Amino acid sequence: MVFISACASRPAIDGDTLSERQVSSALVQQHQTSLAQVQGFSIQGSVAFFNDIDNSRDAARFNWQRAEELLNFRLYHQLGGTLARIEQDVIEPTTGSPVTVSTFINRDGDRFESTDLNWLLYQHTGMAIPFTLLNQAITGVQPDLPVRQQRWYPNGTIAMYNADLSQWHLAGFTSQVHFGNELWQLQFGDYRLVTAGDGNLLLPHRIEATRDEFRVNIRINRWRPELKEAN
Repeated sequence: MVFISACASRPAIDGDTLSERQVSSALVQQHQTSLAQVQGFSIQGSVAFFNDIDNSRDAARFNWQRAEELLNFRLYHQLGGTLARIEQDVIEPTTGSPVTVSTFINRDGDRFESTDLNWLLYQHTGMAIPFTLLNQAITGVQPDLPVRQQRWYPNGTIAMYNADLSQWHLAGFTSQVHFGNELWQLQFGDYRLVTAGDGNLLLPHRIEATRDEFRVNIRINRWRPELKEAN
């Protein structure tokens, strides 16, 4: 409960933020260009879930690896062991286009598959977790869908935006998870320089996703970004 209380009292936003008209477009473009070189990553951290409707809260640690289209996420307690795993891979059928298949593995080892990761998580956790969005936005990169009320820090890093997941069909994504409000607010903070290749990247170490009374609070303890190979 100490960890949960700390997360609840510390928002992701760090200091003053700027609108699109105020921020330097050159700094924004420079940072986004550097993030575009990230091909994959390995991160470790903690995540807390809050539901203010019934005042329920939970927290755990995670290991998260992504390599291009491959994904491996492990949620665990230090004493309770693995709580769940998420795996994602691309299957190339003999006919037709490649299909991304997600697998949810519960603590008993039971496996459940779907082409819709968000729906898969909702079925087996009861929580509407925007994992597909978080998996894309975790580095602070601009997401592949329309966003609103976007704010930046003076150095050009993203501070927050509102993402309407009902618009994901415009970016080629579909989901069976539909709610009255599919507007998620993402907040980013605690940017730090992380070694990447021969240089450094500014990457967020705190991210919070909020929809109505439900919040997902992520704290990253260790970043290991993998960059695309130079041609």
